[in-house]
Amino acid sequence: MSTVTSETGINNPKDPALKVNQPWTIGTGEAALKVPNRWYAQPMETNDSPRGIPSQYTYDIFERVAHAGFGIIELADTAIQTFVDEPERAHLARYHQIILSERPEHFDGIKKLIDFIRKESPFGDEQLVGVQLDVVGPQSNPMFSDVFRTY
Repeated sequence: MSTVTSETGINNPKDPALKVNQPWTIGTGEAALKVPNRWYAQPMETNDSPRGIPSQYTYDIFERVAHAGFGIIELADTAIQTFVDEPERAHLARYHQIILSERPEHFDGIKKLIDFIRKESPFGDEQLVGVQLDVVGPQSNPMFSDVFRTY
């Protein structure tokens, strides 16, 4: 379990003195993540990224989320694609979900979206952005993980 402390030295995350709008850190030392507040934008599956690249609609959604002042914003349902040269497998789990792969357009798409969120956020470069990775189930590459079904 990671250590959670506020900038005022509070060590217990359940302590009522740790206010929702108060900055805090996750972890310790050089690896500690500074979080501007305790507000968290949960991942939203928007299914709006043709060919795995965030669309203008994706940007419109995250512009509003970034302006809301969440300490942590999480991108949703991002598929890890390991077989980038197979066009018939361009969408591993759902059509139009964000894809993370070795292809520059996928990697750059996510990086540009994160940069945009930080630019639009009142916290700037201090904005913490996470990525929810997707389990692709029956379409998994056997070299990456076991092929399985969840239904």
